[in-house]
Amino acid sequence: MGGNLSVSETGRTDVHDPVPDAVLSARLLGGTTVGNDLLFEPRQVTDLSAVVLASITYQGIIVAFASYLVWFWLIQVYPVSNISGFTFFTPIFGILLGGVLLQEPLTVKLLVGGGLVTGGMVLVNWPER
Repeated sequence: MGGNLSVSETGRTDVHDPVPDAVLSARLLGGTTVGNDLLFEPRQVTDLSAVVLASITYQGIIVAFASYLVWFWLIQVYPVSNISGFTFFTPIFGILLGGVLLQEPLTVKLLVGGGLVTGGMVLVNWPER
């Protein structure tokens, strides 16, 4: 696990463990998010049907857990500077999967925008001569 490196005024180098800070941030932001949802959302989920529970499970296991496993594996194998730009493909995959799986309309504007993002990624990652 990595840590934050800091140098104190005495010149001593300390390694700071980021995990407690991350846990505190998650707890604070999680509480804020739930509180805001309860206050400002016009419709609350009251019927936890099988579809709702399956959607939550999918988001938790596939989207969050599996994608982070792949991401952390990638940053161990490749330099972060080479792969960080690929996060721009996330909305492209979302739009394409929405069109394929949910039969959402794939308009010309969406396809042109996706093509521009893809073209930008090709330009940024083009091998140097």
